[in-house]
Amino acid sequence: MRNKQHREEILLNHYKTWKDTTRNKYHKEYAEIMYKAMLDGNYKEVYSALGGSKKALYDPRKNVTYLTMNQAAEAYKVSKTTMSINYLRYGLKRVII
Repeated sequence: MRNKQHREEILLNHYKTWKDTTRNKYHKEYAEIMYKAMLDGNYKEVYSALGGSKKALYDPRKNVTYLTMNQAAEAYKVSKTTMSINYLRYGLKRVII
């Protein structure tokens, strides 16, 4: 039981720090949702619900939807990691499909 409490304290502090320090509005929104879920005790359900939606990347300039991060990365000739961090810089938007 102690390990579970310790993990939950770490997660609570992580989301609090993240929501208080990030400049990315999407990261802030996610961190705030997860922080509240940690306080409410339903973080597992909220995490599953947020992760349950298939998210794609939409390029409004090209009118193309990339179904995976890999597809978008290949189209822009960058690594998947670079795309996942910088997709907003490329003008892409997250969409739920």
